[in-house]
Amino acid sequence: MNTEHTPADSVDFDTLKASGLPFIVADRLGVVREINTAFEGVFGWSNDALVGASLSEILPTAHKMSHQLAFSRFELPPTQSAVLGHPLTLATRCADGTEIISEHFIIAEERPEGWCFAATLKPLSASQTVFSS
Repeated sequence: MNTEHTPADSVDFDTLKASGLPFIVADRLGVVREINTAFEGVFGWSNDALVGASLSEILPTAHKMSHQLAFSRFELPPTQSAVLGHPLTLATRCADGTEIISEHFIIAEERPEGWCFAATLKPLSASQTVFSS
């Protein structure tokens, strides 16, 4: 499994997908369009449960609103971005409700169906149970 990220200008969806890391694609509306078996294995989500669902399903509760706001403000085609092409350390919610800290590497690509975002999520921690009040 390749765990190194390369500069964003040399990365496309196929490169991320071939990395062997957990991989996810969402459209510009935040609907999950694709995950790979590594994503299923690490985060516990099945393809049937996540594809067609909102990307917010994998977001920790505390980050859902800010993510939706940022997603809605994102300009396409992307120009300068503090998010795209830069490793980000974020939590991802697993299907069982636990969270895993992972390094996200996100890119945007114009596809026939419109702009989409793809990311690899390299786990940095074991899953942790999160209690919500």
